[in-house]
Amino acid sequence: MSVWETIRRWFTSEAASAKDLVRDLESEWSAELDRKEAGLSATPEEHLERLQDKISDNTSAFDEIRAKIESSDVDLDSPDEPSPT
Repeated sequence: MSVWETIRRWFTSEAASAKDLVRDLESEWSAELDRKEAGLSATPEEHLERLQDKISDNTSAFDEIRAKIESSDVDLDSPDEPSPT
């Protein structure tokens, strides 16, 4: 196999990878655009429902973190460093 064939195969492989990447990005951007368009055409009730879902998701994430902290043996009331006086 000559150097030219090796280089040609490498460029062909990179071109295929680039095409796959572009295709993936286009589908992600298209899906994001569809979500934004749905948000723009949503009724106030739908907006409120989406906001409540986001708040609920965030609250459950915070509850998980709080549960991990509370189940650890770390004393949150005692500072690790002396307080400046």
